[in-house]
Amino acid sequence: MLKSTSSFKILYKYHYTLYIKPDSNAKAVKKTTSQLSSEKREISREKVLIFKPDLEELRSIRNFLEARGLETICAVDLEMAKGLAFQENYGCILVDFKMIENDCAGWIEMIKGKEAGAIHQKVIVLLENRDRERASGLLAAGMDLCVIHAGDESLFLRDIHESIQALSMGISERESLAGTDMEQRHAREPEGQQDLMDQIAHMSSKLEEALIQETHLRQELEEANKTKDELLSFAAHDLRSPLGTIWSTVEFILNPKMEIGPLNKEQIGFLTAIQKQTNNLLHLVDELLDWSRIRSGFVELNLSPLDVRLLIMEKCSNNAMAAERKSISLRHEIEGVLPSVSADENKIGSVLDNLIGNAIKYCSAGNKVTVRGKALGDEILVEVEDTGPGLREDDLKKVFGAFQKLSPRPTGGEPSTGLGLSIVKKIVEAHGGRVGVRSEPGKGSVFYFALKK
Repeated sequence: MLKSTSSFKILYKYHYTLYIKPDSNAKAVKKTTSQLSSEKREISREKVLIFKPDLEELRSIRNFLEARGLETICAVDLEMAKGLAFQENYGCILVDFKMIENDCAGWIEMIKGKEAGAIHQKVIVLLENRDRERASGLLAAGMDLCVIHAGDESLFLRDIHESIQALSMGISERESLAGTDMEQRHAREPEGQQDLMDQIAHMSSKLEEALIQETHLRQELEEANKTKDELLSFAAHDLRSPLGTIWSTVEFILNPKMEIGPLNKEQIGFLTAIQKQTNNLLHLVDELLDWSRIRSGFVELNLSPLDVRLLIMEKCSNNAMAAERKSISLRHEIEGVLPSVSADENKIGSVLDNLIGNAIKYCSAGNKVTVRGKALGDEILVEVEDTGPGLREDDLKKVFGAFQKLSPRPTGGEPSTGLGLSIVKKIVEAHGGRVGVRSEPGKGSVFYFALKK
């Protein structure tokens, strides 16, 4: 689209806009870009003065012009630019609008003014797309050309070069240097380039379709995953109450103080098995509930000073019977005095329970489990080491993931959700701590976590 006024033309082009002010005193010369290119008229070593505050953009313009035979002199600040402008006559001056925006009238007077001392040199003003409306005023005030950067860096650089060529050839009333329509722009492109552009456009369209499809699939998967999480949470919550009732009832019956009546050996065996399996199910349900809360982003911490030494001793005592049943040695080693940390005692307790319980679960009779605590720099480090089967390299990559099944199997038929270590990681990280593992097949494992003092 072409707009005209009495003093200048504004030519809108596909990728950018080029504003050209005609010189009414000069003979009109009308040439398209293809004609300019065919003549291959260059400005051999002609100096171009560039004022641009952005060093990276300045280098880009300088390198582009010097590769085409032009000599450039550059300035990145206002005072340097003013000094250089008066030193000699340049083929033209490129000035970034941002450098003259605050004193635009003063710059125009200095370069194009009627007073003595004005330098009267050809000037091309470089504008960002957001400043395009300022171009008409600049041209009316005497600037020779305005080139607007509308996002395509390569076209912007080519337009600058062509504008310099046009000024050096004395073209006054010009049609668009790139043509007023797409046919003229295509005419200056190398043969075959348009086919390549069409192929790229086609591939881009296909890629966009694939990305849209991927986005839809991802949204569907996220929705399905959310539904699964909700179902697991509801199921776990609804199961916990009846399981707790079963466990409490069996505990009541087995307690000799309750005087329910005499129980024979076989009855006691059945009830003990029920209690054990109910306890296992309660543990699984608790893991599901913990995981569900963590997945929803809800990890509420009740922070208070925590004595890690006492916690280690307590958890070793709580797990001693489980270790004894499998003929596994369980002991603790605490180095020196451990300062207290700010932590949620119940949650860090569950972390320690989980790590000790896992070690016992995967160890066999005769294996050893050692729980260590020590101060390490600004952290308290807790390690749970076992002499069990160890982990393979592929196990180590997924050991803290949810619902992961590892190569070792529980040695006593204990159930496993594959959630315990995932929960451990989330709880420790919620405290600002770190968690990890060292292991080799056949050499046991060391699971550890560290909390800030």
